Amino acid sequence: MKPPLPGDAAPFAFGDDPSDPQRRPDAPSLYILGTALFIASLIMLFGATMVGYLQSIPADAHLKLPPALWLSTGVLLVSGVTIHLAARAARAADARRTFRMLAVTAGVALVFIAVQTPCMIALLHAHAQAAAASHVGVYGLTFTLIILHALHVLGGVVPMGWLLYAAKRRGRDLTARPGAIRACAMYWHFLEIVWLVMFVTFLTI
Repeated sequence: MKPPLPGDAAPFAFGDDPSDPQRRPDAPSLYILGTALFIASLIMLFGATMVGYLQSIPADAHLKLPPALWLSTGVLLVSGVTIHLAARAARAADARRTFRMLAVTAGVALVFIAVQTPCMIALLHAHAQAAAASHVGVYGLTFTLIILHALHVLGGVVPMGWLLYAAKRRGRDLTARPGAIRACAMYWHFLEIVWLVMFVTFLTI
């Protein structure tokens, strides 16, 4: 029997049987509501962290950012475009394009992490070098914010990876659950906005 392709598959579901008459239908509103509530909690987390960051930075502090952060910012913006295309393809019931764009987004997200990693190492090194300076905490605090954001980016890759796995290995149709794709896109765009706010803040120090 020919194995199903990502675009010729049974409806996507997290571990349930498509032949089960009791299987729940897609409920996009639940995906969106759950994601919106999660984002609301993250807004409070990042908001409180940014306020604490700004209050902890001495007035005479100067932050020299690793140049590669410009590159990682561009990479993240590219991933925002691809996740948007994935969500649009899911709404259009184009399973193959949805799978392709979601896979590209996950790959670009890993590139973002790869570029961010040496930047975080450089910030830690600068923090150690500034140990005797009056603004000793500026690099350490910046590192903390960046790694906090990077961890949330990794958290966003996990559901994308699961969706891709379910489509490729279990023969699920991603377009049968467009709410899940849209929820991933919402979360990803939130991470874009958070990073842009953080990056602009770093540039002003």
